[in-house]
Amino acid sequence: MAMKKESPLISVIVPIYNSEKYLHRCINSICDQTYKNLEIILVNDGSKDASLSICKAFSKKDIRIYIKDIPNAGVSNARNMGILAAKGEYIQFLDSDDYMLDNYIEVLYNEMILHQADMVICSIKGLNNQLEELSYVDAENHLLQLSNPNENVLFNLFDRFLVFGPVNKLFKRSILLNHDILYDINISYGEDMLLNLEYLKHCKTI
Repeated sequence: MAMKKESPLISVIVPIYNSEKYLHRCINSICDQTYKNLEIILVNDGSKDASLSICKAFSKKDIRIYIKDIPNAGVSNARNMGILAAKGEYIQFLDSDDYMLDNYIEVLYNEMILHQADMVICSIKGLNNQLEELSYVDAENHLLQLSNPNENVLFNLFDRFLVFGPVNKLFKRSILLNHDILYDINISYGEDMLLNLEYLKHCKTI
């Protein structure tokens, strides 16, 4: 009888700076994913609050958690440290004040495999501190072949700002590494958009 192939490792990278207020919710949402083969890379970017202590407490409870404690150098550097440390076939970013629905990674991974895609982009919801919905941006359901894309779909993704941020996407680590794609640490605004556009240059299907 053929053995069932294990699901590939997915690296979830969380840059953290003074995030104690949101960090439990953020990390719990990753640990509770229905997709289990994860490495969770928490990059503490020189936090001055209890963020590092919270990360250490979680790492004692979940062996999938790895902590990188670095001097403060900004979110781009923190994400780069996560990329370079990651061992997963795929990479997912989450900001420390965000959280995932429990089937989030499983859904994105299944779409990646089903369509042999190089990137998956999903909808995103904005909430206030009381977790009341402020906005919902729908990615809809499309398959884009970048050699001949549906321009309306592509422009809609840009118009809705779904392409620009680091979250709401699943990346292939091989594309990032093979093309030396990292965040520009000299830019403090729009650096995530630049990385995504550079990544898209090497994609066939999203």
